[in-house]
Amino acid sequence: MQIREATKEDFPQILELITELAIFENEPNAVEINVETLEKEGLGENALFTCFVADASAPLSTSASAPLSTGASAPLSTGASAPLSTGASAPLSTGASGPLDTNASTSFNNLHAAPEIVGAALVYFRFSTWKGRILHLEDLIVKESERGKGIGEALYRKVMEYAYDRGLKRVAWDVLDWNEGAIRFYERSGAKLMKDWRVVHMDEKGLRDYIEK
Repeated sequence: MQIREATKEDFPQILELITELAIFENEPNAVEINVETLEKEGLGENALFTCFVADASAPLSTSASAPLSTGASAPLSTGASAPLSTGASAPLSTGASGPLDTNASTSFNNLHAAPEIVGAALVYFRFSTWKGRILHLEDLIVKESERGKGIGEALYRKVMEYAYDRGLKRVAWDVLDWNEGAIRFYERSGAKLMKDWRVVHMDEKGLRDYIEK
């Protein structure tokens, strides 16, 4: 198992994970993007987001320290519409039996097997008037059949390392209030639940009605 940055070849499987997350969050018809959208917005010098994936086609490595066990059976979700569905998506269980390789230096081009994407974490930069540049975790998703193997923990750690290495002062995400397993995991990792704040969205219809009224 390897945690690495996504390539164009991965986007069809990433979209499948996004759809699986939407179903888990009881929003089966909410996904309006397609693979072309991911390619347009996620590649090139002006990419709007970075996506890390868990690739099961890469060999298991014991070079990394073993991930923490959260003992949670429910998925971690950081979806922005609903809460870490970091957005975390379908329930992520981090009770791992062995360590995962998070060494991004392993060349994907040297892998002989086609990628098998079993998890993804999608992030992008935001600006805080208090902290400056910060990182937003939009989705943290693990394929349902692969839960309980430490994949969610490995992706979560990769995101935190990405922020730490860039000197950022905050990583932010949403989590559904009923996703108790994810909430316990986040709090155990040191994250703080902002209970006095509310997530506010103006959807497409609301935006149109407001502007055109």
